[in-house]
Amino acid sequence: MARVRASNELKKMSILYVEDEEFVRESFTNLLTRNIQSVHIACDGIEGLDLYKKHHIDIVISDINMPKMNGLEMAKQIKEINSESTIVFTTAFGDNENLQKSIDIGVDGYLIKPIDINKVFTKLNSLAKQINSKNEAERYSQLLKVVLDEQREGVVLLDENLDIKIYNNSFKNICTRVNEHKPNSIDDIFQFCRHFNTDKYIDRDWFENIDEKKDITLTCTKDENQTKYFQAILKKVKDYIVFSLTDITDLKQETTKLKAEILLDKLTEIYNRKVIDVIFDELKNTDIYMILLDIDNFKLINDKHGHIVGDEVLKVLAKMLKTSLRDNDIVIRWGGEEFVILLKTVQSLETAKTIAEGLRSKITTLKVENIDSFSCSFGVAKKYISSIDDIDELFGKADKLLYKAKENGKNRVEG
Repeated sequence: MARVRASNELKKMSILYVEDEEFVRESFTNLLTRNIQSVHIACDGIEGLDLYKKHHIDIVISDINMPKMNGLEMAKQIKEINSESTIVFTTAFGDNENLQKSIDIGVDGYLIKPIDINKVFTKLNSLAKQINSKNEAERYSQLLKVVLDEQREGVVLLDENLDIKIYNNSFKNICTRVNEHKPNSIDDIFQFCRHFNTDKYIDRDWFENIDEKKDITLTCTKDENQTKYFQAILKKVKDYIVFSLTDITDLKQETTKLKAEILLDKLTEIYNRKVIDVIFDELKNTDIYMILLDIDNFKLINDKHGHIVGDEVLKVLAKMLKTSLRDNDIVIRWGGEEFVILLKTVQSLETAKTIAEGLRSKITTLKVENIDSFSCSFGVAKKYISSIDDIDELFGKADKLLYKAKENGKNRVEG
C-alpha cells in the first residue's frame, strides 16, 4: 500500500499539537515537522490554549486525557473563541464516553492510537482541503463585499430560502435613512418596503414568484418637504435572488421638470397643445366640453402697442383663465392668441356656455399697461371622445362656432 503524504494545502497549514506523553509527543512531532511548515507543540491543555490564542492555528490535534486541563476542556474554550476552529482528537480505541463529549463540543475528527501515518495524513489532507475551500470562499465573499460597497445602488443577495447572505453599505444606508433600522432578515426588508407608497405590495410572494426579473418604483414621503423615489429591481440568478434599490429621486425630479418644460408654454406658463397626448387617457370614453377663445383684434394690439405689450396681454389672460377655473379643468394655449379650455365634469352644453360667458365678461375688466381693455370671442362645443381623432373633430366644431362669434360682432359666446 502506497504511503499517503501531506498535500500541498496541508503543508501550508498551521498545526497545534497537544500531547502530555513525551515519547508519543516527540515521535508525532517529528512526523509533523517533516511535512508541515508551521507546527506548535504543547504539553497540556493550558499551554495549548495559550498557544492557540497567540498564533493563527488552522488545525488543532490533541490528546483527550491530560493533566492540568484535558483536551475536552481546551477544545470547549477554543470553540468559544472561534466556533469554526478545526479540532481533531487522538484517543484510545473504545473511549466511547469521551467520544460522545467530543461530538457535543463539535470536534472534526478522531485519530485512534496507536497512530497510523496513512490515516493521519488522509484525515489531515481532507481537513486542509475543507479549510482551504472555506478560506477561499471567505476571500471571495470579502472581495464581493468590497465590490458591492463600491456600488451606489443598494444591493442585497438572498438564497432560495430568502435568507440574507450579504448586503452592501448603500443598502444598509438606505434602510437606516428610511426607517432607522438595518436589515437582518427578509422580514426586515418587507417592513422597510412598507414605508413606501406603491400600487404593489412587496411581500414574500413578490420575492418568490419570479422567473427572471421584475421591477417597481417606490415612493417614500418622510415629511411634506422630502419625497424620495427608488427603483427596486428583483432578479433571479441561479439559486439566488438579487434585490437592488437605486435612488432615482434626482432623475425623477429632472424628468418631471423636463416634462413640464415640454408641456408648458414658456410665455404664459400654461399647457401647450402637446399635453393632449399625455392626458388623452383621462379624456377617453367621456363627454368633453371644449371652450375655444380667441383675442379680438390681437393683430391691431401688436401693431399699435408692440409685441411686448401683446405678450403681456397673453400672460394676463392666461393667468386669469387658470385662476378662474376648477383644478380639474385644463387650460391650453393652442397657438398664437387662441386658448382651449377642456371641461371634464360639466353636465350640459348650457352650463359650459355659462362658464364661457362668465370668462368673457371677466376678460373685459382685465387691465394691461397702455391698454384700457380687450375682449375675446368664444366657441363652445361638446363631443364624446373615444379616439384621438375625436379631439380634432371637437376642435373643428368649436372653431366653427368661434368663427361665427367673430362674424356676429366679436366679444360674444356661440355654442
